[in-house]
Amino acid sequence: MSNKGIYVKPWSRQKFLQQIYQNEEVPDIEELVRIVKSFTFGTSNPFFQTMRARALFIIYFLTGGRRTEILHSKGMAGIKKEDIKFDHVDNKPIMFLRIKNHKNKERKTKRLPIPIEFEGKLVDILKEYLDNCPDNKELFNFGGQRATQIINKTTSFNIHFIRHIRATNLVVKYGFTANMLAKFMGWSDTRPAKYYIELNPRHMVREFYKEKR
Repeated sequence: MSNKGIYVKPWSRQKFLQQIYQNEEVPDIEELVRIVKSFTFGTSNPFFQTMRARALFIIYFLTGGRRTEILHSKGMAGIKKEDIKFDHVDNKPIMFLRIKNHKNKERKTKRLPIPIEFEGKLVDILKEYLDNCPDNKELFNFGGQRATQIINKTTSFNIHFIRHIRATNLVVKYGFTANMLAKFMGWSDTRPAKYYIELNPRHMVREFYKEKR
């Protein structure tokens, strides 16, 4: 990541990051794990605050959610420990995350499956924080401004661009169709997809050589 460690004012981060990823690939899971493990946060209780900051970034990425869907907003509680469940589907270990859905009038919440087989390293870091949280409390007892501050201070991303990274990840790594992406992101239709996927020429070249099924 050529932008790592460069401070960019929050209002211009989105444009800056989109320019960067016109020619570079968005971070994969391994790179995101390295990023998350590399940062620390907080002064009063840095051990706990760092765990919480890492969990915040991971929740943002895994869900592709908006801050209003993850944090306390409009009188609705944010994500709690009890909203995270572990199960198996077709004998595959899955973590399910339930969060609010603010862009679809018909679906007030969304329950998102996370494949532990492929994203387990991020899940393990998240579990460290979950083990230190009570069951009936919100995981992040602060609002959007504080969440933005945490993300800005610990990474070169902004919150909204994390959604772009996740959308691109779902398409490039897992082959999500536009309909599958809309279902995961909680959109009512597929039109927003074109604004969220950051594809560069390398991705297009790979499509030429993709093994035909």
